[in-house]
Amino acid sequence: MEHFPLLFSPFNIGRLSVKNRIVMAPIDTNLADEDGGVTDALLAFYERRARGGVGLLIVENSQVDFPVGKNTKRQLSLHDDTKVEGLKKLSTVIRRAGARAAIQIHHAGRETTLDVTGGVMPVAPSPIPCGHLRTPVRELAKSEIEDLVDKFIAAAVRGKKAGFDLVEIHGAHGYLVGEFLSPYTNKRTDEYGGGFRQRLRFPLEIVQGIKDALGRDFPLSFRFSADEFVKGGIDVSEAQRIAQALQKAGVDVLHVSAGIYESLPTLLEPMSYAQGWRCHLAAEIKKALSVPVIAVGVIREPAFAEEVLAKGAADFVAIGRGLLADPDWPNKAWEGRISELKRCIGCNVGCLSERLTHAIQCSVNPETGHEQRGEILPVKKAKQRITIVGGGPAGLEAARVAALRGFRVTVLEKEKQLGGQMRLAALPPGKDKIRWTIEYYQDQIKRLDIDLRLGREAGPEHILDTSPDVVILATGSRPQAPDFSSLLTADEILSSPLSSEGGSAAIVGGGSIGCETALFLDDRGYRVSLFEQVAEIAQDMEPISAWDLKERMMKRGIRIYACTRVSGVEDKRIRTLKDGETLDSAPFDLIVWAAGRRPERTLLEGLSRSSYKGPVHVIGDAAKVGRIHDAVHHAYSLINTL
Repeated sequence: MEHFPLLFSPFNIGRLSVKNRIVMAPIDTNLADEDGGVTDALLAFYERRARGGVGLLIVENSQVDFPVGKNTKRQLSLHDDTKVEGLKKLSTVIRRAGARAAIQIHHAGRETTLDVTGGVMPVAPSPIPCGHLRTPVRELAKSEIEDLVDKFIAAAVRGKKAGFDLVEIHGAHGYLVGEFLSPYTNKRTDEYGGGFRQRLRFPLEIVQGIKDALGRDFPLSFRFSADEFVKGGIDVSEAQRIAQALQKAGVDVLHVSAGIYESLPTLLEPMSYAQGWRCHLAAEIKKALSVPVIAVGVIREPAFAEEVLAKGAADFVAIGRGLLADPDWPNKAWEGRISELKRCIGCNVGCLSERLTHAIQCSVNPETGHEQRGEILPVKKAKQRITIVGGGPAGLEAARVAALRGFRVTVLEKEKQLGGQMRLAALPPGKDKIRWTIEYYQDQIKRLDIDLRLGREAGPEHILDTSPDVVILATGSRPQAPDFSSLLTADEILSSPLSSEGGSAAIVGGGSIGCETALFLDDRGYRVSLFEQVAEIAQDMEPISAWDLKERMMKRGIRIYACTRVSGVEDKRIRTLKDGETLDSAPFDLIVWAAGRRPERTLLEGLSRSSYKGPVHVIGDAAKVGRIHDAVHHAYSLINTL
């Protein structure tokens, strides 16, 4: 508490006392079963976060209306009484681990797909499809709205029966309750739409019904978007009026979020968004209320969270993805172990792309979603020497896990700094959070007493000098570029000083590396043109990050030539082929090739010819070019099999 006195002071929500101001934000895990029931994997996931020291844990959005109210295939459910017993196990696990247990009740409304609902057409206040998903929707009849009010109330009753200390209504992010609140999505002309009071009717009936059913003293939270970031949607001034009406109806705490699917980067922020960028919304809502307010949105560091509370912007801070990256975030903050924090970098890969296709994961924490595997176990055999070549994400994760298991670890890195490709990846605008991962591994290398040898270009003889029992090659990848004159690679551009005078630059390749290099050069005064042979740029990125990247490129005026193949480079001009026509460009000051990388495995061939005959494992980009997520997970899995 001496480190962050406000963060670790108790606070009340109605009659509910919470031991600290840290709330785990609700995050859909896709760990439930296909009928929305609690699984062992889900129990283990939440037990781990509760054990990490959070004060209040809000369990993910739980559907009240199966199947039309679903927004993911394996979404947790409170839609019937058969789910209560499983949820009792969940609330018990959370409370025994030291946290208060809350559950969020939810209906997807128009923000779902036919694939998720099993072909049932989604419903909404008005027949306006979501501009992002574009799934046809059906307008609810008045009788159906009244039935849905009852379903929300029944779900809340089940939540209380299941032992939860608090129920939260999900009225944010453009889901059904939020759709009724917003003039952007509610175009009805009956008592459930039109004016401000009419748009409030549906959520207020739910609130009042829950209060009547559970008792006025049972704590109730309401999560809503204080700014939808769409023209004609809810803004902060209207959000204040909504919050006041909800408080008057009996809501005990307001959970202040932002965005809808049509402004998706404001809802699940990509890496470029600043820490706590929307805390000002919570501050504005707090001005209008006497009940507590929860702030949420890219809160990554305890000092920042303490500052939010100190400024009076909120009474609680909610952390979601940060607890995927490090479930011990609260305990480490309490104990002052700040350098040991594994901070979320906002890549949205494990928690979004992988979650939608498999289940919740995290790029920097390979244990997320796999808590049933338990902790890293010490190796049972006699201590062996492991030599790891490469200090990028794969090599560093391998070193960390191997040391925790009890191996004697040596890391050989040719550069004088750790990080590998991450050091370059952190340089373009909006990518600096990647440095957090490098800092974490630097701390771990020191803390675990790993033998680190920097500035060593490792050949077979250097590896043999370490007397290894096992060799792991994490030598990364290198750019793949044609043998054209006047051509630089993205790696060369990012790692070398550039003229401050700027000039013109052409980038060949519209994947993530090409787009980020374009922003890097634009920041340095270059007029940038980007050439991509397919119709869309940034196709190798997760969708929200790609959305954000494209918007930033457009705002900066970067010229994009899609469906354009570069067939040659000569005299600082590029030759392109589009629609069967060959064209030569005007000369560029810089021409950068950012199309393709290949694994670096030269050392593997050298080792095969050496006297070393022990096992050799190739991991990360050296095995297959991928993302930080792929490298870290590959390394973690391999070391745990040794």
